Amino acid sequence: NATPVTVAQLAALTGIMNVDNALESQYQAAINAETTFSDPTTLAEVQTVIDTVNATAAADAAILAEVLEDSNATGGANNANATPVTVAQLAALTGIMNVDNTLESQYQAAINAETTFSDPTTLAEVQTVIDTVNATAAADAAILAEVLEDSNATGGANNANATPVTVAQLAALTGIMNVDNTLESQYQAAINAETTFSDPTTLAEVQAVIDT
Repeated sequence: NATPVTVAQLAALTGIMNVDNALESQYQAAINAETTFSDPTTLAEVQTVIDTVNATAAADAAILAEVLEDSNATGGANNANATPVTVAQLAALTGIMNVDNTLESQYQAAINAETTFSDPTTLAEVQTVIDTVNATAAADAAILAEVLEDSNATGGANNANATPVTVAQLAALTGIMNVDNTLESQYQAAINAETTFSDPTTLAEVQAVIDT
């Protein structure tokens, strides 16, 4: 009938407690997803839905408060409590997707550097951080794969694809410093001569080549 139950209706049910007006859409979604209601549905079953939604919202709020605390946004504290948010906490947030367990330190650094979070921080803002970090990591991985491919290290192919890494790519790598545009051919030669790169090649190994 396209008429979802309202918080006012839920709160009016006899004996139903702790209905939060701010969570109407979450209650409606949880009720819509429910497959185990009795016919007729019982007050106890409705209370269970409310309690579950409330607990999820409280857990989300606690994690989002830690995200803000870790940040340098207004209301943040630059991780003054020395307890940065974990990938497990990020992944536990309702609706948050594509959290990569291997990128915990990068997520933490990006959150710490953030100055524009709302207070309270929103799930959408957290997802944006995750998406940005993931995209950066994927770009880094692609460039590092080309560096290895250009080399004669184990896993390398002596630039079999005839596409040597460029100074623009090297400079785009996260944290890489002092790339000199005039030395592209020298960097390419040094990478090609390299036999000790890891597989996958690390940022530190690339920096060592540049510094040399």
